[in-house]
Amino acid sequence: MQLLLIAFCFGAFFEGAAGFGTPVAVTGAILIGLGFSPLAASGLALIANTAPVAFGALGTPIITLASVMQLTGNNEHDAFQLGAMVGRQLPFFSLIVPFWLIWAFAGFRGMMQIWPAILVCGGSFAGMQFLVSNFHGPWLVDVVGALVSMACLVGFLKVWRPRQIWESPSLRNRPDDEPVRVAAPVALGAAATPAGELAGKTLDKTSGEVLRSWVPWIILCLFVFLWGTQTFKDLVNPLFAPKWPIDGLHNLIQKVPPVVPKAGLEGAVFSFNILTMTGTGIFLAALVAGLVMRYSPRRLFSAYGETLWVLRYSLITVAAMLSLGTLTKYCGVDATLGLAFAGSGVLYPFFGTLL
Repeated sequence: MQLLLIAFCFGAFFEGAAGFGTPVAVTGAILIGLGFSPLAASGLALIANTAPVAFGALGTPIITLASVMQLTGNNEHDAFQLGAMVGRQLPFFSLIVPFWLIWAFAGFRGMMQIWPAILVCGGSFAGMQFLVSNFHGPWLVDVVGALVSMACLVGFLKVWRPRQIWESPSLRNRPDDEPVRVAAPVALGAAATPAGELAGKTLDKTSGEVLRSWVPWIILCLFVFLWGTQTFKDLVNPLFAPKWPIDGLHNLIQKVPPVVPKAGLEGAVFSFNILTMTGTGIFLAALVAGLVMRYSPRRLFSAYGETLWVLRYSLITVAAMLSLGTLTKYCGVDATLGLAFAGSGVLYPFFGTLL
């Protein structure tokens, strides 16, 4: 159940809100904290992430594909149409992924013991993927799907329980997969509780404590929803969203059939819409959540600086990958590979994954 709630539902939420490896990093760390081995935690988090990754951070992959393909010249319309088509195909796989996730961890018999919960989790997520992508757009597919799936699973577990509760974080049939031994929290100066006495015990939490623990995620949901609406973008972008044509590149490359339906010039305009960027919304959500949790501004910015330092190599890597993607786009590599793989016929599912 922890895998369904954390790796699948929570991971899908982070994929829809932030993307770019965030869900695997966050959910993997949480699973390790729960006792899963690092290898098992990372592998299971990656499996769970295969369902929501197609829509990515607020629909970024779909929006980027629409801007590259330029089917009608209206990027928003193209993104909606592409997202709707993806939303008609992906739910079938989203329904399978939770079963695959539990099978990889607990084996076939372990999966069959909790198949009703898996069906509720995957079915609710897949259903929302279809509805949101076809009637709203690609922007909030994963966020809405994750929240609905999490709510449905928690509600279902209120009325249903599996016959056997498996508490071991070790992979089934893998005795060499040693779980991480997590020490129980001990108050300063208090005597440690023997591990044997902790077995079967749960930590009772008041409703207020549970609500406070959810406050950061509730705030993040609100900001992500707001930043994902087109109405918000239309209101804020006119305030500050400068666009700079890149000299020496803008309109100097011509795209011709069969890459595009009609021949035209390739624009190269950098849009600095920082006020409506996803990262801005997440950053503001973190500030508000920190203040609500009574962190001082100094401590908040100190934590921000520490995070930047820890992620310095990851940030450089992401920037380098985006730069490489821009280079391959304007030098024609993307178009060449796309045409070559599109002509591979029945082998496209194999070659297409290399894109």
